Amino acid sequence: MLSTAPTARRLLREARRVGLRRAGGLFLADAGALAGCALLAGVAAAAWSGRGDLARAALLLALPAGWAALAGVHARGAIARFGRGALALLRTARTVARTPGPLRHAWADPPMEEALRHELLGAVELAAAPPAGAEDLAASYVADVDRRLARIHPLPELAVPSVHLGRRAWVLGALLGAALVASGSPALVRGARLLVRGEDGRPPPPPRPLWSSLTIKLEFPPHTGRPARVLPNPSGPLRAPAGTTLEVEFAPLQPAERGALVVATDAPQAAGAPPPATLPLEKSGTRALRGRFTLR
Repeated sequence: MLSTAPTARRLLREARRVGLRRAGGLFLADAGALAGCALLAGVAAAAWSGRGDLARAALLLALPAGWAALAGVHARGAIARFGRGALALLRTARTVARTPGPLRHAWADPPMEEALRHELLGAVELAAAPPAGAEDLAASYVADVDRRLARIHPLPELAVPSVHLGRRAWVLGALLGAALVASGSPALVRGARLLVRGEDGRPPPPPRPLWSSLTIKLEFPPHTGRPARVLPNPSGPLRAPAGTTLEVEFAPLQPAERGALVVATDAPQAAGAPPPATLPLEKSGTRALRGRFTLR
């Protein structure tokens, strides 16, 4: 029966398109805010942990999932307000009836236009299911509502709720401010670089020790008059006069039949230092490696 009410049908169809466009714009705004929050969280996580690779992987997984969930929420809201299929015009009419305000910019008769919103809903409901035995009366009511709509030339953009970006504007402004603050923080700038490149920015782990115990025995030359000295697990550079015999024994963490010791000697001037010498170590006992050499 609504096919005989062209003005009402056109208003509802155009109002539905306007409402869906506005719902799409709100989704894009929310999706942008979500992306901004996720990026800032990813930058902070990369800066704190140094794991830009993990932060980037988590962002690439979480952001599409968040967008999908957000799209589902907005889609359900749009369907609830504007319907789809056979219920599209009915649900749009309900949304129009719930929306306050004029149906045109020159609001000449506020009570009439407010009432006309509800009468439009009544006309759509009667057209969808006219009372038995009162089809002609229902058709007459639908036609009357359509004629009154045609007289005021209603605007579809005024028939449905307008877009309010107040809270979203605050969120986007806060994200912009946070981005400006982050651009002045070296740690966050480094986190952003790690996130974009997907790099692991942690310092490399220290090398694993080669032995569980190390013992060096120094036998000084006779002219020094110094007794032999045993150094268990020494660290740092070792200085001894030329002619000192060193006996090295260490237990490697991994079983080994033989090994080698690289000895670097220094000199007062770097140009006069001899090249490092590689000395073989032979197995002694069950696991220990032992070698002996004399400093020159």
